Amino acid sequence: MTQHEYRAELLFFANKRREDRPINDPEDLTEQDSHRRIIGGSLMAWLDRRLPDVVAERHTLRVFEFDPKPIVIFETTPPGVVAARDIVGDSREDFVCLLREEFEHWGKNHRDDGFKFHIRYWSYFDYPSPELHEELAAAYPLAPVEQLRFHRTGDTWGPNCGVFADHLWQWTGKDMELLLEAYSRGVY
Repeated sequence: MTQHEYRAELLFFANKRREDRPINDPEDLTEQDSHRRIIGGSLMAWLDRRLPDVVAERHTLRVFEFDPKPIVIFETTPPGVVAARDIVGDSREDFVCLLREEFEHWGKNHRDDGFKFHIRYWSYFDYPSPELHEELAAAYPLAPVEQLRFHRTGDTWGPNCGVFADHLWQWTGKDMELLLEAYSRGVY
């Protein structure tokens, strides 16, 4: 598969998904709107600061034969789709936004294990696993576990190349409050 074919199929897939499952702007200030604002800030920072470094690193590792103009696949949740639409819109041909389950489906049918054609960036909110509830309850006794959320961010752009971080937040009933930046983090 060529980069052109990969891009065309990816854009068709993403556009079809948005037609089949449109995501509308939130109507009021809810937890989802807080997620949208935080994910949007994360996306803007990544596009401005991290993406240029990733593209430069890919360029220096020519042994992997990376495409010089990779497609950024932004994996997120509905609030992130709304944020990406506000920030990027249709202005970039090298940027595609997919929901997490859509990215999983796309990846199963369109292998690019060497990241030749794309860079994957993710930013979304997730609930702590039941295994972490006891640990979190002990560390944050004033924050009920059901109010805790992880903001998961990261990127992969080549074999064993990328970073990730999980930031711990609490939903206060009115807004998100950062409890711990980089609760967990790592490098691929």
